[in-house]
Amino acid sequence: MKAGELSEIIAKEKDVCYIFSMILKIADEILKNINITPEQAKLDFAIGLYADNRTTLGQSARIASITQAQFLKELGKREISINYDIEEFNKDVETLKKLNLI
Repeated sequence: MKAGELSEIIAKEKDVCYIFSMILKIADEILKNINITPEQAKLDFAIGLYADNRTTLGQSARIASITQAQFLKELGKREISINYDIEEFNKDVETLKKLNLI
């Protein structure tokens, strides 16, 4: 994979995976003072999409090529809240009740 290239499996349908790639071209004069690696750029991109509620935690972790636990740690470092609404909370409570954990 080339520097700055992002690749993600974004859809699965009947055993067929659709793979889309994106190459970001940014002028050298813009990047020369930023001091960022391709991995850091992918992480920043993934965090931006997640913070805008455009991707799930799992999708963002895959975009950044890290585990969900690592992605959560990065969110914590940046003081970005996880996307967890009342509907998800209620589903979790129901699951815990079914498991006799509450």
